[in-house]
Amino acid sequence: MNSENMQRYHFLSQKYDEYDKPLYLSYPIENHFEKKIDAMAKQEYQGNSALADVYVHLPFCRKMCYFCCCDRVVFQNEMDKDIYINAIEKELLLKFGQREKMFYSSMHWGGGTPTFLTEKQIERLYITLEKYFTKAKGSLTNIEAYPDDKDITREKLRLLKQLGFDSISFGIQDFDKRVQQAINREYEINNTLKIIDQARAEGFMIHIDLCYGLPFQGLNEFEKTLETVKKIKPEQIVINPYVHYPFLFPLQRKILYHSIPNSFIKLLLSTLANDMLGDMYTKYGIDTYIRKDSSLGDVWNSAKITRNLMGTSIDTQNPLYGIGMAAISRCKDGYKKNSDSLKKYEESLSNEKLPIVKEHMMTKDDELRYHLIQEQILGMQQINKKQVEDITGIPFFEKFERQKEEMAQFEKDGLITDLGKDTIFLTDMGSNFSRCIAHIFNEYYE
Repeated sequence: MNSENMQRYHFLSQKYDEYDKPLYLSYPIENHFEKKIDAMAKQEYQGNSALADVYVHLPFCRKMCYFCCCDRVVFQNEMDKDIYINAIEKELLLKFGQREKMFYSSMHWGGGTPTFLTEKQIERLYITLEKYFTKAKGSLTNIEAYPDDKDITREKLRLLKQLGFDSISFGIQDFDKRVQQAINREYEINNTLKIIDQARAEGFMIHIDLCYGLPFQGLNEFEKTLETVKKIKPEQIVINPYVHYPFLFPLQRKILYHSIPNSFIKLLLSTLANDMLGDMYTKYGIDTYIRKDSSLGDVWNSAKITRNLMGTSIDTQNPLYGIGMAAISRCKDGYKKNSDSLKKYEESLSNEKLPIVKEHMMTKDDELRYHLIQEQILGMQQINKKQVEDITGIPFFEKFERQKEEMAQFEKDGLITDLGKDTIFLTDMGSNFSRCIAHIFNEYYE
């Protein structure tokens, strides 16, 4: 990269630093879900779709990673996990017990560390879910895993495959030892590769999750990690930015602030990933890379892409049912969020009450901005002004007059093109600042 480009990158990284921008897994984001619900009050749950996507949250971890922003708890004893599965069984009964079994187009077990469950617990939970959901043709069932042979054994892999899981997402983040130690993770590359080889031998598709902007992570460290990941040839790679919010996630206080790469280095790390993966992978949305010659390639290439509670995803238009502590459901009318307190979640269900503590009913304006932010900008990396005008019956820049000047500046800085045409496209550089572009359309912020 020549000095002129380097100066441009530095300028843009500082001007459009996404540090304080939401990750936009929903619109509006959870902080703006408007209605708080008494967990002990009677609640209604309307689930009437014959086809759904399902997320199951398993919050237990063997130890806490300092960088993580997920809702999780430290494992105490096996009884805790059994009690939690009891609570999930009760939640499923209260939500879906009086209706016909639904088909699902995708099911994802996240956490926490789902593979931290024992084989007996995994089988019990899967069989429970089968009472309410069955796989649709072409559906995928995925489970997240920490690359540790204490939890990932050949016997457990065989059980998962036998039950119906198709893919495993390994949370690698970075292979560099110094980076791992700074975020309280520890695993050997060779041992991880052995586990991945075993999973592939059992017939699983391999997904790998990485993170850029971690403490002590530089271009050399991340390049070595990307080189190793390319040799693995996973079907899917997701690369998320590290967000440092120690006031929300107290364990992040254990990370030295001065060890965190600045916005310029984070932009270079993101660009490095695009450059290194571009020959083998197609990038979708803001964080997901699908291997071009994999079976997923044709599926993603022909699909509409969106950003939702599961990150960058294929847009199925199905409701997403979140099951478990802190899980969020997205149905036609809006969002419902379960308690993020394990104790309150289990107490509510023991009292025959759904653990929903917050909800948001979507307005017509919310739906419009969801379509613009989640589906167009963060999903398809474009703004189809004609589609928005068809929905509103108003010229685009009459509806979004306040944003016109900012959009002109985005175009001047090379983040978007074709501002005067029916479809505005994000450039390769603009893709690195998608959340900044989306953020100007967020009506819940000034």
